[in-house]
Amino acid sequence: MIRQAERLRGPAATAKPSPYRLQRKCACGSHTPGGGTCASCAEKESSLRRDAPQVRAARSVSPILQDVLRLSGRPLDPAIRAVTESRFGRDFSNTPAKARGMSPEGSDEEKPSPQQGSATIQCDGSGDYELVYNGWAGAASGTKDCVTVHESSHREDWKAKWPKGCVGQPRGYLPKGDPPDAPLMTAEEYKKFLKESECKAHTADLACAELLPKPAECKQTVEDYIKLTKDQKANWCPPMSRGAKVGLGILGGGLAGAGIGGLIGGFPGAGIGFLVGALVGGIAGALL
Repeated sequence: MIRQAERLRGPAATAKPSPYRLQRKCACGSHTPGGGTCASCAEKESSLRRDAPQVRAARSVSPILQDVLRLSGRPLDPAIRAVTESRFGRDFSNTPAKARGMSPEGSDEEKPSPQQGSATIQCDGSGDYELVYNGWAGAASGTKDCVTVHESSHREDWKAKWPKGCVGQPRGYLPKGDPPDAPLMTAEEYKKFLKESECKAHTADLACAELLPKPAECKQTVEDYIKLTKDQKANWCPPMSRGAKVGLGILGGGLAGAGIGGLIGGFPGAGIGFLVGALVGGIAGALL
């Protein structure tokens, strides 16, 4: 006896599919055995799904931003530059293209400018270098003189490296080893040169500061300047090795001990003083 459900379905429910039934097409026009998307189109769709975040990110860059990124850059207006430099303590005298140098590997690395706070050096527009004090123009208690010593040290280094670096260049330009400078420098070579120049400049700067008189009205200003210069020198000058510190301590302590011993006990006292001073100085150098 045929069950009611089977009777209702009829023969069509159990008929086998015809081998001649038309198959559905893929979007590309190819016939597929089971209908739907073919293997080639499925792979393309999968690739688009994987790349979707990158595609969206690329499309998110506005046309305005793209135009800005294509700009070659130009110097800041002098009035705007003066306010910006005093606010940030940075030198923005060079064009954007000049402030950044390309290394041979093509990596974009910043080439900073030599400066003591907001003071710096630059081309004067007449073929020579000049000092620019900016925020240090009114420095009190003799500290401006030490800023002059600092920046003059940089100027001498630049003149030695690029003696004709300012010839034909506008005021505000500074050679950093990029075309048309000669010699050219990679970013790493320039940073090494600048580090050595900064160490030399801060050393001369500190020597000047420590000789400044300290009357009551200038005492705090001078002491603050000395501390600032010491901190900056520590950032630029390579630390002395322990052996060098011990050797310097032995020499300094020995000479000081010899002087004191000589005053007290003549030549024999000088000899004893040298030995004692050398011992103390060597220990102090090892502990520093």
